[in-house]
Formats: sequence, C-alpha cells, structure tokens
Amino acid sequence: MERINFNGKAARKVAGGLLLLATIMLTACNGSSGGDSSSTTPTPTPVPNASAVATKILVSTDKSTGVKTGGTDEATLTIQAIDKNGGAINGALIDLSTTTGVLSSSGVTTGADGKATVKFNAGDDKNNRVESITLSSGTAATNNLFTTAFPVKVIGSTVTITASANSLVSGTETQLEVLVKDGNEQLIDGAKVSFSNSGSGSVTFSAPEVTTVNGGKATVKVTGATAGLTTITATALGNTKTQDLTITGTSASSFRISSPAASRYALSTNTALPITVNAPGSSTVVFAATLGTWSNGKTTLEVPVVNGAASATFSSSSTGIATVSAYDKTKPSQSSSMSVALTADVANVSAVDVSVQSKASILAPSAGTQQNTTLITAKVTDKAGQPVGNIPVAFDISQSTGGGETVSPVVVLTSDGTDPNKPLGVAETTFTSGSLPSGQSSKSVGVRATALLANGATQPSIASAQITIAGGAGSISIGQASKIGSSTDNTRYQLSMSAIVADAAGNPPPVGTEVNISVWPLYFSTGSGCVYDKTFKAEDTNENLTLDAGEDGVISQVDNITFQLPLTSSSTPYVPKPSINSKNGKLDPPPAAAGTVPVKVKTEADGSAPFVFTYNKSDSIWTVVRMRASTKVQGTETVSESIFRLSPTKEDVDLPKTCFISDSKYNAIVP
Repeated sequence: MERINFNGKAARKVAGGLLLLATIMLTACNGSSGGDSSSTTPTPTPVPNASAVATKILVSTDKSTGVKTGGTDEATLTIQAIDKNGGAINGALIDLSTTTGVLSSSGVTTGADGKATVKFNAGDDKNNRVESITLSSGTAATNNLFTTAFPVKVIGSTVTITASANSLVSGTETQLEVLVKDGNEQLIDGAKVSFSNSGSGSVTFSAPEVTTVNGGKATVKVTGATAGLTTITATALGNTKTQDLTITGTSASSFRISSPAASRYALSTNTALPITVNAPGSSTVVFAATLGTWSNGKTTLEVPVVNGAASATFSSSSTGIATVSAYDKTKPSQSSSMSVALTADVANVSAVDVSVQSKASILAPSAGTQQNTTLITAKVTDKAGQPVGNIPVAFDISQSTGGGETVSPVVVLTSDGTDPNKPLGVAETTFTSGSLPSGQSSKSVGVRATALLANGATQPSIASAQITIAGGAGSISIGQASKIGSSTDNTRYQLSMSAIVADAAGNPPPVGTEVNISVWPLYFSTGSGCVYDKTFKAEDTNENLTLDAGEDGVISQVDNITFQLPLTSSSTPYVPKPSINSKNGKLDPPPAAAGTVPVKVKTEADGSAPFVFTYNKSDSIWTVVRMRASTKVQGTETVSESIFRLSPTKEDVDLPKTCFISDSKYNAIVP
C-alpha cells in the first residue's frame, strides 16, 4: 500500500522507505555525508527585493473584536503582498505606521508565501478608538507606490457612574462619583470626564468636566433644576455611561439660580448678563466664575441677600465655556451653577480659521433605499484660536465621482455652546455617498467648509475632509486556523476559519455584510492505520443530494495530492472487484461527511467573517472537502473556494507512535 503524508509533499513505498533509510545510515557511517546527519536546515530569513512591489496588500488580525487599552494586550497582523496577477510576492518590503499605537516593527519583508506578521498594541493612549494602520509598498520616487490602511479596534476603557440618590428636589444637590479603568482593569488618573443631561427634567453641574485622581476617581455635584426625568451622561476615553435622576417640583425655599432659567446660556463677549439667585434663609451669596468677571472686575463677588434673593452682573471679553456658580457664604454646600457659552459678536468677527473633518474615512456606495452617510464637522475659530458661535458655514463637495454625492444641510450655523452635545464653534452636516465608487488618497471625494462672515468675507477650510467611497469588483479569501480544537465529548474536530472580503481598493465592506458559507465532500479515500491509500471522486457528481441513476458504484480514482485524474493512457472509471458490494444503494461519501458550517456569517470592521467548521473525527484523513464562501460586493457576486483534506490533530495522529482514527469506512466498497 502506498503511504502518503498529510502535507502532500512526499510519498513512499514501505519497502522503498526502509531501503532508503538503510542507505542513508551506511553513507553516514562511511563519512561521505560531510556533516552531522541529525542537523536541520534553518528557515531562511526573507530577503528584501527592491523590485517586488505589491499592487494589493491583504491584512488580517487574530483580534477581530479589538485590542484592549493598557498596552499589554496585542494583536498579530498577518500581511500578504499580492501582485497585479493575484500572485503572492516573495521579498516585498512593507512599510507600516500608526498614529497612537505601537507596532513591533515599522517594516517587514514577506516570505515565499507573500506573508509577514507584525504585532500591534494600543500603547499609552487609553482612549477607545479605531486605530488606522497605514501599509505601503514601493516608493513615490519610482512612481510605483501602493498604500492602503487597515483599521484595528481599540477597546476596553470604561467609565462607571454612581449617584448618591435616584431622585432630587429641584434646587437641592447630590453627588455623582465616576470611576475610569483601562482594558486591563487598571484605574486611570488624569482622565477627563465630561457630563451632560437630557430629558424632560434638567440639572446643573458644579463643573461640566472633571479629571480623575487618587485611583481613577472623580466627583461632581449635581443640582436639580427643571422637574422631570433627566438622564445624566458621563463620557471618558470614548466610553459613556448614563444615570437617571428624577427631579421633583421647584421649591420656593430652595437655593438656586432662578435667572437665567436655562442650565446653559449663550452670551456674546463684552455683554452684561444679570444673574439672580433664589437664596431664602441666606444672608450672603458668593458668585464665582471660571471665565470672565463680575461687576467688581474679579472672578468672585459677595452679594448680600435682599428679600430672599441676590443678583450680580457677569461679563467676559474672552470666548469659551464659563461655569458660573453661586453658594451660601456660611453654608457652601448650598450652591447652584450654570454654564455660559461665550462667543464673539458675529458682527465684529472679520477673520476666522476653518477646519473640517469626517467621522468616517470610508463609505460604501448608496443604492436604492440603502443610503450610507457620515457626519462632517467644521470648526470655526478666531485668529486667537478661540471658537466662534453663530457663524454661517457653507459645505460643498470637491472631486465628486459623478455618482450623486450630497451634503445636507448645505449651510449651518456654528454652535453657540448651549447644546451640551455640540461644542462651541462647531457646525455639522451629513454626507451621503453616491452610487459610484471613488479611488483612494487624491482620488477620494472631498468635502469643504467655508465660513460666511458678516462683513461679506468668506473663509474656506484649510483642507477638505477626504472620504473614500469603497466599491467596484471585490474579492473574498478563505483562511483557516493553524490549530484544530476538539469537542467536549471528543468525537468532533472544530476548526476556526474566516472569510475576508475586500473591494477593489482593498477596503473592507460595510460592517455586517453577509457571506454565504457551504462545504461539500468532493473526494473520499480508502486506507488504514491513519494513512490514506487511494482517493476517488464522490458519487454525487451533480451535488443534488440524490442518488441518481448511474451514480451508485461509479467512481473514478484521482491523484492523492492534486485530486486530478491520473495521467495514464486510460482514465476510465475505476471498476471494483465483483466480490465488493460497491452498489450499496447510497451516496458515497454522504454529504454529512464534509461536516457543518453556518449558512451565513457577517463581516466585522476589518472585513473578516469568522466561523467554526465542525467535522467528525472518523471522517478526517478519508474525506476531501470544498469550502466555498460567496458574497455580493456592490451587486456583483464574488466567490472563493478552498479544497483540502480533513486533518486530524497531532494528539490523535502522530505516526508511527499514535493513531486514534478508525480505518476508512470506504474500504468496504473499494478493494
């Protein structure tokens, strides 16, 4: 019987193998080998080839869910350089860079399979984010530079919020405590935590933003304002948590800022704002401000209470967000606060700077009712770098694909700071992709923002927000893990696999793109002792799961490695011996011999769609399957196939010492 190893690289006759082994031993004894016969050849280090330039770079990661913040968790990125014909490139030098994370190397050289690996960790940036890793091959000087980007999710930083009470009387206060941790569950000092509230009720904060100290902790005082249910949101390092508070009706006996009534108020610079505090039972109220001054020209002012109230006048020559507080001089815990958004008088603004950015750098084309959008944000500042509110900003598109991209609304006023979710001096619009894909870098679609000043002057943004509309003919690739797992009952193997989808620009498709997965038994083998002997085509040639006329017992032998018909003078179907009951009234192999896979999986942010392939241990070695993955990229179906023999684990098969897999059940139908 011919014995063939599982990697398909060698075949040998048992007798011939023994003779060869004896010959080698005799040669070694005669000293003609010239060296130690037990030594092994080391794996050669890939050598860079300056002329090996990729036209596509495929990237996958073993951490599809994300890399945790804290700097200890890391992802292994597998990079593969592909030439214009779709072949793997040996010796391609790939340059890598990242903005805030840490790479184990800024350059790698691909091996014979076109692949190289590099490790990534989140570094000392504790923010949850999507880190973009830039990969390039070639040089701009030789006009053959190819560049692409691969997104890696950075996750794990959390903020928790705890309130001293779940309800609050308007005008009274409670305390919120927040705790900030990184992905390693380590407390973070120095993290900025911002607060906002929404709902039918409202509150004011002793400070709109605090910084964690003494083990990742921070506290803020909350004063009830408008009656109703309010949701308090704490945001830190890209993570948010909420806490609901019920504010009960306003009490005339409560200490509170009664005018202005709003918890956030917009005010032009150098404009007076009277502030009145309801202070029953108090004799003196202290007014304080983080920005601006009172009528005495200072940041604090003491005012006597008259008829249960105290008033002071606030103003500022600087722009920004001022926290205005008032408290009882003899009982500081009796306090109230509000935010004042200060912006320059629009009529007096003659020169500004404008910046614009897109929340997403890659969008899929829109089609029919499926509209793909991203938020465009423009920020307007004066020449001193201070944000300016109530400035009209006009948005327009440059380098359109002609596919119908839009921005809406076209003209937006910059925020005056009264909306806690929109920073002062910011204008937002929505970009919707068209039906056509764009290129990358200079060929991407640009969105510009232009400030329209009261004096008739216009100031365009310094640069445009660049958006790649990914699309066009795509590709899909199937890969499998290097290790095989076993089920808890030890009867089945479980192999982790992944389908990776990319468009023509090398960009991943939208998250949640469906990928269809199927598996089918193409060939089966006879054999024993965990070594396959002969391999044959499956009987169900039309793959309809039905035993049709002329299929039962009609089998053709193929090559054990290539699975092609033998290159002999005759390739007629194999005819079993009469004593063998080859016509057994059923399909060989049965479809279930190929194992099971999920019918549909969905892509993640990096374009990968992971799944688990399960098959019986008794079907390993003896079954060759076709794994197929298909998806639609912009309406065009793309299919990828991988044909491979079902492998056992080394724990079950480690010849000649170990063989725990039963002999082929097909020995009974083929001699």
